Amino acid sequence: MKEDDKLSQNRLRRQAVGDFLKRTAKRSPERLAFKFRDRDFTYARMDAAANRVCHGLQDMGLKKGDCLAILSQNCHQMAILMWACFKSGIWYAPVNFLLRGPEIVYQVNHCDAKAFFVESGLLDAVRPIVNELSTVEKYGLINLAGIALPEGWIDVDTLFSEQYPDTEPDVLIDGKDVASIIYTSGTTAAPKGALLSNGSYFSQAASFLTSAGPWIEAHDKIMMNIPLFHVGASSISVAFAKIGAGVVYTYGIDPVECLEIIQKEKITSLIWPPTLFAGLLGLPLETYDLSSLKKCVWFGGAMPLDVLRKWMDLCPGAIFSVHWSQTEINITGTIAWFLDGKLPEAGNIIGRPLLDAEIRIVDLYDQDVAPGEVGEIVLRSPSVMTEYYKDAKNTAETLRNGWLHTGDVGRMGEDGNYYFVDRLKDMIKTGGENVSCLDVEDVLNQHADVLVSAVFGVPHPYWVEGVTAVIVPKAEGLTEAVLLEYARSRLAGYKIPKKFILIKGHELPVSPTGKILKRELRKMYQDVFKDAKGK
Repeated sequence: MKEDDKLSQNRLRRQAVGDFLKRTAKRSPERLAFKFRDRDFTYARMDAAANRVCHGLQDMGLKKGDCLAILSQNCHQMAILMWACFKSGIWYAPVNFLLRGPEIVYQVNHCDAKAFFVESGLLDAVRPIVNELSTVEKYGLINLAGIALPEGWIDVDTLFSEQYPDTEPDVLIDGKDVASIIYTSGTTAAPKGALLSNGSYFSQAASFLTSAGPWIEAHDKIMMNIPLFHVGASSISVAFAKIGAGVVYTYGIDPVECLEIIQKEKITSLIWPPTLFAGLLGLPLETYDLSSLKKCVWFGGAMPLDVLRKWMDLCPGAIFSVHWSQTEINITGTIAWFLDGKLPEAGNIIGRPLLDAEIRIVDLYDQDVAPGEVGEIVLRSPSVMTEYYKDAKNTAETLRNGWLHTGDVGRMGEDGNYYFVDRLKDMIKTGGENVSCLDVEDVLNQHADVLVSAVFGVPHPYWVEGVTAVIVPKAEGLTEAVLLEYARSRLAGYKIPKKFILIKGHELPVSPTGKILKRELRKMYQDVFKDAKGK
């Protein structure tokens, strides 16, 4: 069969994520696709820009199956580069912009990146390690700051120029082809590169466009604070593009800027971690117009119910929900909508499976536990990753017995919803008893003077692991003695923190998505019980 015939047959029924953008651009060319700072892109303009970049990347020597690593905070260039990768079959490989030195070297080399594009604000983190990036042949600068171009690097903006055609690239793509390699956080070992296929994105997008899922509609406009290196940002952006909704990207997370954007852009949808919902309550929210908000979703942890109630009161026209997922399932997990405005039974609710997901709760032997009992959440779906790149051992362990083992501990509630208990690795083993950090946090967060808590285990000379709680108080005056008395009245003895540490909000380590980094807390306070005597 001739190449033209192969391409025609491929385009007849293929699953190619880049086609989402092409089809929406034809259907709704003048609809807002996304905005970053003062730059607006209609779907027609974004599609044309992505096509030009495809041809530019090909001119650089990249082809289907090659890998493009990108180290950048959110910007219009990164968003379009993502779509150019999807259209050309080049692997989209975003790098966490918090990484430094050996961490960047590991990830860029591990994914076999042939090209590496770096945002100007992060260039200083890359200059010292360029000679260690063994697979990279081409470097590009995303020049948001107008700095001098490093010798031998290209200006990424030249890929957007009219020297390249805006026609669709001629590339054979199908559902099994890799679309992206997204790295896990690497909290207990080196980060793992999850390969997500074009078919995975098709499944994920389909789940997000139904009322049984996040319920994205064409008139929606979301403020995207989640960084594009995170699977959530890229996958949500894909679903929004499929339906033709709008995305407003922010460079980072500035609370005041978030409120101003909601008011100015008439944002309808938010997806934030509980820490951001809680943190913004310290601002004069009543002075901002939040009436445009219709769908507010939290992810990445349990929601303090008093925080949820305050936001429900602030935004009576919005529906609130919770979404649970992870990188390996391309965020196709569970969701719960609170349509009647009532508070859920508990802040650790994660809801029911999305339409393309099937879930079980199993014991250590992969046998189903009884309803209400605690076990590991396992899942299967067309959105599940293909594998961990170059990691057959962890792939086999994670994808064993026909199910993806999430490493998350949960239970089925009497109401038919699933509830998150903890990460397997975050369960504290103290004095022979298992303690769920989330259970303890749920109790502490109900104290009137606690804004947010983080519970974790660190070495203890008697208990092996000591339950430790870091507390961000709402106001001065809260003491360790008060918290201890409060915990004693509400928790079993073995669950009571052996130490309460009161800190200010800015001292709480969080990820770019707002998740509390317990691995950092463990490092910070690993010696807190070093000189402890007795029990």
